[in-house]
Amino acid sequence: SVFRSALDYGCFLYSSAALTTLRRLDVLQAAAVRVCSVAFRSTPVAALLVNVGEMPLKFRRVKLGLQYLLRVRGMGDASPASGLLGQQWEFGGRGRFGEGGFSARLWDRADALGFLGWPVCSCLVWSDVTPWHLPVPEVDLTFWGDAVMVGWLVLFRI
Repeated sequence: SVFRSALDYGCFLYSSAALTTLRRLDVLQAAAVRVCSVAFRSTPVAALLVNVGEMPLKFRRVKLGLQYLLRVRGMGDASPASGLLGQQWEFGGRGRFGEGGFSARLWDRADALGFLGWPVCSCLVWSDVTPWHLPVPEVDLTFWGDAVMVGWLVLFRI
């Protein structure tokens, strides 16, 4: 889980890296999965990933990028990250390899999958009442008197 989180952190940003660099990460993922699943070195990577329920990094980068795009789009203008998804000026808007920056790639992928026509629900919920004006709930904890602690388990007498 530590290795996977390191691979996932910002993976849609470095998805425009050179293919040799991305292949190195695929090799590292395969090595980590082999260690975790105690598989032989001769086991094909595709079969290994299916056995442990992992997604290839190529598809995982796309999935996490689209999740990020939809989450930021759901926040609207309230998120400072919404400025990242606009038109980028570096490399004349074409990107390093002529395919655009990370936001252009995310928008193109979302358009190809048909996500752009969908309405996105806001993930930010704003209340009309400030939290300090809400009434304090009354919680009845009298049943704790009949409880018996056994390690981390709480048993109640009925």
